[in-house]
Amino acid sequence: FMDIGKKLGDLLVEEKVISELQLKEVIRAKKFFPDKKLGEIVAIREYATEETVYQLIAEKGFFQYVNLDKVIPSEQARNILPDEKAIEFEVFPISFVDGLLTIATSEPGDITHTDAINFYLNNMPVKYVMASPRSIKRAYVNFFDHDSTSIGNAVSQTLLDMGKLEIRQDEEEDLGDENSKGVIKFVDTIINNAHNMGASDIHIEPFEKILRIRYRVDGILVEHPENPSKSLQGSVIARIKIMSKMNIAERRKTQDGRIKHAIPNEPGKYLDLRVSALPAYRGESIVMRILDPENANVRLDQLGFSEVVEKHFTSLLYRPNGVIMLCGPTGCGKTTTLYAALQHLNKPNVKIITAEEPVEYNLYGVNQCNVNRAVGLTFEKIVRAMLRQAPNVILIGEIRDLETASIAVRASLTGHLVFSTIHTNDAPSAITRLVDLGLEKFLVASALTAVLGQRLVRKVCKECSQEVTPALEVLLGLGINPSILSKATWKSGKGCNHCNRTGMKGRMGIHELMVMTNALRKLTFAGASTVKLRQQALQDGMKSLFDDGMAKAMRGVSTIEEILTFARISE
Repeated sequence: FMDIGKKLGDLLVEEKVISELQLKEVIRAKKFFPDKKLGEIVAIREYATEETVYQLIAEKGFFQYVNLDKVIPSEQARNILPDEKAIEFEVFPISFVDGLLTIATSEPGDITHTDAINFYLNNMPVKYVMASPRSIKRAYVNFFDHDSTSIGNAVSQTLLDMGKLEIRQDEEEDLGDENSKGVIKFVDTIINNAHNMGASDIHIEPFEKILRIRYRVDGILVEHPENPSKSLQGSVIARIKIMSKMNIAERRKTQDGRIKHAIPNEPGKYLDLRVSALPAYRGESIVMRILDPENANVRLDQLGFSEVVEKHFTSLLYRPNGVIMLCGPTGCGKTTTLYAALQHLNKPNVKIITAEEPVEYNLYGVNQCNVNRAVGLTFEKIVRAMLRQAPNVILIGEIRDLETASIAVRASLTGHLVFSTIHTNDAPSAITRLVDLGLEKFLVASALTAVLGQRLVRKVCKECSQEVTPALEVLLGLGINPSILSKATWKSGKGCNHCNRTGMKGRMGIHELMVMTNALRKLTFAGASTVKLRQQALQDGMKSLFDDGMAKAMRGVSTIEEILTFARISE
């Protein structure tokens, strides 16, 4: 129970709380009521009040004693330790301040008891204070949901035993309350707004006087109309860290977490948010990337491929081996394209294994492995283990070093179809990047099947689109063949409520697919420059990002300005 050098009964006698004869009676009664604590039996026999007994235990055990009849619990603390769990552990959450959760228990010295609570709370910082069992039950009556099935028995029994007590707000003991219902509602509103706007990211950034909130909508950052004051910074960030199961007390290191958020008015639908916390000069900067599970079901014909690129790319998926790579900057849709390819191949007769950091969407029928560097589970180790599981198709989330690149190439040479991504500006640059990592040129030339370069560009809003006529000199300056200008339909959006007055709504991909030909393999083996590789790829029929984008602009799907933002003119 406690480690204060004496048994509780002897202590009560020594402190003249009860007599030796009364102690014998209590010990005899304990045999008939094994579920009751000794202090409770003392109170039931009316030899002393329960508060007197537990105040003495707290004093001798060097614990803080709290009268729960004078305490109003923090909503934040109750969110961290739900009512059902509090009753299961026979404790009562009081407050949450500066990353420290305060919990009242009648057994703060019981290591087995506190260890069980700490395990459930993922070892977050906890301060245990002493309270009598009856005061904990009274707190259940006063603050917990009486209709809840899980606490119904405790509430009913307490009502029968002692009657319902009024909450004494005027005598509230101030143990602090960092968050409130308002903060919880505010954070939920931020996430719901992002979903309604179709945002891909939420950015929460601390500054000198405000906490700035921005959404990334169609690749463009949009500021929240009302930024909260600096005073709410700690509460808002703490709420997000709790939701994402981060260590709230840790503010000096980067942390990552995930949130599963229920979508209002859409039963059974959830958003998966990948959360990153970064210590900055004026506090922690939070970025939440919104992963809509619906994106995992995107088909190849929904990615914005041109007819030719879609046909060629789909045919590549049926190759028995080789490396197919996707390249482009962060946020250009590489993962969505890879998942669409895997879904296309996901058949009962095809075994697919992935190594991802982290797994963004769950794909039924695909064995997905999450990289965990903390325990040494790296891309390299996962891929090595994959090869012993006889897969047909392998996905490696990203090639970033020689070891990962070597394993990917060797896996393809041993009869596996390998998908991966690499951070380069265009498709031909992927070849020189692999060589720069240290791969032998002959391995790159023989293993690489194709590289798909990709960008996401905004589309003209269909609700407010209107035909426009660009200046002829501008079009000629872009190298567009004058003979096809008469067939073009140029459009732009004038702005409406549907597109938030931007004239653009939604995004689509523009692509360049470089398929390895004999000529490209020879240049790769010879160590040719990116410029020469690009020239050869264009001669072999590759359509550049710029050309693919302009073809879509001429159909009125996007604008010239948007294409020029993400793609350079073909060399």
